Amino acid sequence: QPEPPLRAAAARLWSRVGRRAPAPEQVVALDIGTHKIAVLVARPDDDGSLRVEGLGTACSRGLKAGMVVNIEEAVDAIQQAVDEAQRMAECTIRGVRVGIASSHIRSMNSNGAIPVREGEITRSAIERVIDAASAVKLSDDKRILHVLPQEYAIDDQYGIRTPLGMSGVRLLAHVHLVMVGAGAWHNLVRCVQRCGLRVDHVVLEQVAAADAALMPDEKELGVCLVDIGGGTSDLAVYFNDGIHHTATIPIAGDNVNRDIAIALSTRIEDAEQIKRAYGCAVHGPGADDAEIAVPGLGGRPAARVQSSVLADIIGPRYTELFELINAELRRSGYYDKIAGAGLVLTGGGAMVRGVDALAERVFGRPVRIGGARAEVIQGERFAQPLYATAAGLLGWRDALARPQTAPRPHWLQRLQEWI
Repeated sequence: QPEPPLRAAAARLWSRVGRRAPAPEQVVALDIGTHKIAVLVARPDDDGSLRVEGLGTACSRGLKAGMVVNIEEAVDAIQQAVDEAQRMAECTIRGVRVGIASSHIRSMNSNGAIPVREGEITRSAIERVIDAASAVKLSDDKRILHVLPQEYAIDDQYGIRTPLGMSGVRLLAHVHLVMVGAGAWHNLVRCVQRCGLRVDHVVLEQVAAADAALMPDEKELGVCLVDIGGGTSDLAVYFNDGIHHTATIPIAGDNVNRDIAIALSTRIEDAEQIKRAYGCAVHGPGADDAEIAVPGLGGRPAARVQSSVLADIIGPRYTELFELINAELRRSGYYDKIAGAGLVLTGGGAMVRGVDALAERVFGRPVRIGGARAEVIQGERFAQPLYATAAGLLGWRDALARPQTAPRPHWLQRLQEWI
């Protein structure tokens, strides 16, 4: 029989007694993906980079394309990853920064202006102009997740990044608004709170990944980050050091795994392992054509295929993904804006050989595979594209320093935090 929720919550609370709480400067990232849940516990080092002290992973359950479809399964998977990270870091995790990405995400650019009565731009004036820029009509099923400043203008002076302390009589703000489905947001937050955790921030995953993987010059010249996950591929366009467009494409690693499983008559789990070990998106000149043993379905004997067959399966699906992204960039008018730095591919789906070369053919732009920069997080393992989102969550700083509101936590969580 399944354990009653009250007893399970009490057991988790009791198991935390005696553990040391994390130091105030310690930060925790919770990356809830379609395939894997990762929890990173890190502490800032003397040089400003993050040193990982704990890592917990679990197979993702109860989620589909970034949305919660089974709360109980999702809670169990999150709890498993959190417990593993706590054991490694030898601490009790209280608050986390959570990544969110799904097809319910919408975005738009907006602007607002206010008169400056004081003559000098104060923090209060910046808050008022941001409120003016974000005063858009939303449907009942949407809520604003982020208000990301692009630039400010004071009187006739444009291109200002930080107006605080400057003088003028009229302040204008251009911002990028990110909206999420209210129900999907609440369900995700509720899953985290059911694990006895406090949600400090909910961050759009491609924005977090961009903070970790993109160079400042790339954001200035014009770049498109593409985070290829398991259920969705999420993109963010930057130029003039500001974010101007975000979108989600419903094709990602799951589609590739399914194609391999169908073509080779094997389980989806085995297809993913084969893709990671032998997958290639293009036929490279002089590449070794290794023979692969493919586990059979339902007790059937293993088949043997050449690795070149994988390229014929993987290549078309990635080509379809890149063509959809290309169409999105052209539809939105941002294709020409990324001529300077091209594209940066990150996420677990970017770790297939030849993906960057295939993308260059489709986009006609320079492409690189990007993980978290060395100045963001320490350790070669965490510099992989797979951990770019988690690294970005760890280093997340809200430009407006505004706390996000979350549903009121369960009384057990409040009791746990009091203890």
